[in-house]
Amino acid sequence: MKKIVYMIIILFLLFFMTLSCSVTSGTGTDVDGDEGYRVLAIHDAAHGGSVENFYFLPPLVSNPNASGVFNGSASPVVEIVELFSDGTYDPDNPIAVFTMGEGSEYVKVGSEDEHYAVNWHTKNYELYTDLTYRIRIEIDSDELGFADVVVVNSGKDIKAADSDETKALKNGRTIPIKFRIEEVTTDQKSIW
Repeated sequence: MKKIVYMIIILFLLFFMTLSCSVTSGTGTDVDGDEGYRVLAIHDAAHGGSVENFYFLPPLVSNPNASGVFNGSASPVVEIVELFSDGTYDPDNPIAVFTMGEGSEYVKVGSEDEHYAVNWHTKNYELYTDLTYRIRIEIDSDELGFADVVVVNSGKDIKAADSDETKALKNGRTIPIKFRIEEVTTDQKSIW
């Protein structure tokens, strides 16, 4: 009788773990937070994304070793949205939107380092540790890729949640969002 009960419990847990893993697409890491189970994902050319010439860069991810020709003439927009538990978000209600311009609150192109960057000053926004946030990069309203992040309150929590596939950030700190867009070759899929 005990074996049957244990088997039912195991099957029940496997079912709900499988169901929870299907919340977002892309490569992900499971994080057991205080509020329950969250799936975090990175979606770029190095992590199963469909746009082959877009890469997130450190410190969000490990260096993807991109080797194509850098496209420094794009006008990307960085958008931060709250990710709902079903993997969707409200496109009409972003937390923050960063466009091209001068200063740390704008997306800048680093021609020497061949990347785009913006600093997200989290202290300027009301963020919650029980929510997941999505960093979206788009051009002309077409999404190039995204990175899901969680907000934590301590360095200990960062170590517990951070990995090569996901990023935890300490509430109140600045996170540099860096990414690379490369020229499209004839055999690559691009959205613009």
